[in-house]
Amino acid sequence: MKLSIWASLTPQQRLEHAQQIITRFHQLRPHSYYIDKYRDAEADYWFPILHQLDSQLSKGPQQKVLDVGPAYGTLLLYAALWGAKGYGMDMYHQYWSKELEQNYSIEWAQKNIEADDIPWKEPFDVILFTEVLEHMNYHPGPVFRKFFDALKPGGVLFLTTPWARAYASSVNPDLSQMPHYQPGMQFTDDEHKYYSLDEIMWLAKDAGFTASYLDIYKNHLLLVLKRPEA
Repeated sequence: MKLSIWASLTPQQRLEHAQQIITRFHQLRPHSYYIDKYRDAEADYWFPILHQLDSQLSKGPQQKVLDVGPAYGTLLLYAALWGAKGYGMDMYHQYWSKELEQNYSIEWAQKNIEADDIPWKEPFDVILFTEVLEHMNYHPGPVFRKFFDALKPGGVLFLTTPWARAYASSVNPDLSQMPHYQPGMQFTDDEHKYYSLDEIMWLAKDAGFTASYLDIYKNHLLLVLKRPEA
């Protein structure tokens, strides 16, 4: 699709187009969870942030976008259709479509953001971190600082996560009591902590970010955090 046509669409239309592309890939797979369950539910977590993402990506093509935990790659493809150069890293490979790498020049690596370095040295214009924070096993402060260092001055981090006030849990450790990752520590795939807005804002400030956008959508926190200009 030509960029001029893409830019004329609404966020809903752009999202649907990206999902149609991913659906075509998954129609070739037996028993696709993406088609059966995930596609119709994924935007329930972060749809309003598309307006903010459009505002950033419409500033010009060839922006470098890193998606940490992209799952099936919807938002990363969405960015690529704006003309961005996409990079994705995830602990799990089973969701990813190799066709996205082949057809949209997206680079992907199987890496754990808590344990591994970001495998590209670009500085990035945008980092996407949607519905991942709650899955982190250890104190997220080092990851926030890793994101800050990976962004260009003026670059932005898009973050969404369940809001602790709406997702109360009997197992919800205090941020100050969370252990910091050390090499050799183990990981489990689960939702380990729901964060309050105060906790996220503290993590952002501690890493050096300023908040430029905040919304609450279907009991999820949506934030855009900016690395200040040099």
